[in-house]
Amino acid sequence: MSSGGRRMMAGCAAGDNPETSEAVMQNRFQYTPPAKGVGCGGLGCGALVAGLGALFLFTPFGEWLITAMGWFFLIVGGIGLVTSPLYWLKNRRRR
Repeated sequence: MSSGGRRMMAGCAAGDNPETSEAVMQNRFQYTPPAKGVGCGGLGCGALVAGLGALFLFTPFGEWLITAMGWFFLIVGGIGLVTSPLYWLKNRRRR
């Protein structure tokens, strides 16, 4: 990359900021392996998401939750549709 491109990315002249040096830019995207014994978080997260998905799909609670969310978004959207033109007209008169 030319110094002009680096200057545009950093927002200052190349070399002015030590945070944007070549070494820092290269190490920023380098893969660092996890520590020993770490890395099981994906299993717990996946199990939680799968469990919640099964709860929503195969139980009446899921049907109730989806219906409640639908009504909530309809009500909030209706309030937005009614109040937005009013605020727009109110701010238009002030100018």
